[in-house]
Amino acid sequence: SHGTMATAAPTSFRFADGAIDDQTLSDLQSLNEISDNQFDGLVALVFDLVTGKSGKGDFTAAVASFASENGMNAKALKSILRSLLLFVQSATRKNMSPAAVRSDLERAGLSGARGEAFAAKWRENFVGLSRSILGQTLKVNELVDVEWKFGVTASTSETKKVGQTFLQLKMVLDKGSGQRENVFMELSLPQFYEFLHELERAKASLDVLS
Repeated sequence: SHGTMATAAPTSFRFADGAIDDQTLSDLQSLNEISDNQFDGLVALVFDLVTGKSGKGDFTAAVASFASENGMNAKALKSILRSLLLFVQSATRKNMSPAAVRSDLERAGLSGARGEAFAAKWRENFVGLSRSILGQTLKVNELVDVEWKFGVTASTSETKKVGQTFLQLKMVLDKGSGQRENVFMELSLPQFYEFLHELERAKASLDVLS
């Protein structure tokens, strides 16, 4: 029951660097209560919204359209979608593996089968997600400084990742009005080359405009 959950020690989630609020937890758990078709459609919609592939226009229109097509409550759906978008964006910035994504979702109360299905979609969409999050970050904010350092994966739940080189990236962004924000990302080397490609493209488009 919800009463016992409130008294239990808060669970720590990798995507949130700690505990998450009750609303997000409730939204993620409610994914167990929808049909397989609704779940698959919702997951596809979230990835499409983040990567910009959604032909549905804005967020509100996407919610209204999905709710009417699937006979779901639009208000509840909006909250679930917001929580899922937050999860996907945060997990992408942390370069979480499919296994880590599944682990966080199951810790939140998602069933094993649903966690596995989400992780499979995550694996398929990861490069597009990374590119999109970086692109959005650079489009909206001026990049002031970039620092990076290399690391080597020492231990992980996925054996094949041990010994792989990764890059920790710190971007300092100008948010306007003298505000600076630090954005941290972990990237594998192939993802880093994708990132450099994005930077080159952003620079080229700026050069054209200047």
